[in-house]
Amino acid sequence: IRGRGNSTWGQPKKPYRLRLTTKASILGLPEARNWVLLANFLDPSLMCNAVAMRIGRDLQVPFTNDIIPVDVTINGTYRGSYVLTQHLEVASNRINITDDGYLFELDDYFDEEFQFRSANYHLPVMIKSPELEEQDDIAPIKADFEQLEDLIYASNFPNNGYRDKLDIDVFARYLMVYILTGNEELNHPKSTYMHKVPTGKFSFGPIWDFDWAYGFEGSGNHFSNPGRDFFWTGNKSGTRFFQRLLSDTEVKKAF
Repeated sequence: IRGRGNSTWGQPKKPYRLRLTTKASILGLPEARNWVLLANFLDPSLMCNAVAMRIGRDLQVPFTNDIIPVDVTINGTYRGSYVLTQHLEVASNRINITDDGYLFELDDYFDEEFQFRSANYHLPVMIKSPELEEQDDIAPIKADFEQLEDLIYASNFPNNGYRDKLDIDVFARYLMVYILTGNEELNHPKSTYMHKVPTGKFSFGPIWDFDWAYGFEGSGNHFSNPGRDFFWTGNKSGTRFFQRLLSDTEVKKAF
């Protein structure tokens, strides 16, 4: 057991990562070694992540996690109400993209060993999978991602074949979860995941991290500011990238 999280780790109620000695099912979920206990310290309802994941499952966003509320006691001391969920990892019963697929996290924390800034939108892309051994291994993965980004950035977007490289139907479903829950972290971006199976399209998902959703961003209070604009003014890389995608009428139709 160890601590996890970025801003959440700085709170009094700590989130944890569990790693079992061998794979096992917990509370009926598919067996695995790695699990997460989310503390929900910022969330007065203890339901923000649970509701988002339920919406993600209903909209069939790929690889949406399960959420199970649990009481946590460590060494005889009660630590509070948590939720158990899957660790985000590539596996046949988790994020099933095979060992040759890509799993990226777009996140301004930009604190992984293997990462790159994209050429056009300067997106902070951290490579979660495949497991790399040296920095030179980044180059072909970066090139593949930037082939898609070049098309999105190009003057002849959107009628230049970019939809052959990005699943816009999944993007529409993914975006709907974030707009329904008021999760503005796409603007940074933070905790924004993309994946790609070999020979397949790039796609968004899994959804993740809704502690700062439901009006918390910009106000510090959940369930506030219902009229707040989802996309920000300014030059944030996520804002520019996602607004560009939404300028495609086919994406709007899918949404």
